Amino acid sequence: MFKNAIVRIPGSNFAEGLTSVELGAPSYDKVLQQHSRYCEALRECGLTITTLDADLNHPDSTFVEDTAVLTPRGAILTRPGARSREGEVVAMRQTILRFFPMALEIEAPGTVDGGDICEADYHFFLGLSQRTNEEGCRQLAAHLAGQGYASSVVDVRAMTGILHLEWYFVHREQHTCGHGRDGRERSLSKLRNHQSTRRRELCSQLRPRE
Repeated sequence: MFKNAIVRIPGSNFAEGLTSVELGAPSYDKVLQQHSRYCEALRECGLTITTLDADLNHPDSTFVEDTAVLTPRGAILTRPGARSREGEVVAMRQTILRFFPMALEIEAPGTVDGGDICEADYHFFLGLSQRTNEEGCRQLAAHLAGQGYASSVVDVRAMTGILHLEWYFVHREQHTCGHGRDGRERSLSKLRNHQSTRRRELCSQLRPRE
């Protein structure tokens, strides 16, 4: 079971982050309230939280999942597809190395956003998207294979309104797969046929170093 989680406090310029929808500017006070409740929920699940200060240089940096793919067998630092987010990985590196002895990396010209990566048991689904490119998928698949994981690519580039692979799968799970244990089992079953998956959460979940 996972024991630790990394979160980053949303910055006061959170509203300047990237978005693909027109919902108006978010309320910063509400953002902080929701983030606080989220962290409390993680603690109630028994996780120890590592909380990082807001990074005003990167308005999207509270979405720490996009900076790394973390498994019980190792850490892989990503290379986000949006140029404005590239510096987030540098800022996360030392924190991740508190939990892992080393970290592999996605290198240029490859790009990977963590939000495009979904896992089910020992298989990873890699979203080929507007943010994660073919070279990024190739490098990540090779790194995961070295850790003993299988993977396959799901192309979502032509799907309207889909930025990341998880967006589609979260919608499918909420509307077709139900909740609770039975719902999760149906989700995993559908996932193996590229129909559904469980989402990755906002924080990066970690096991402590051996």
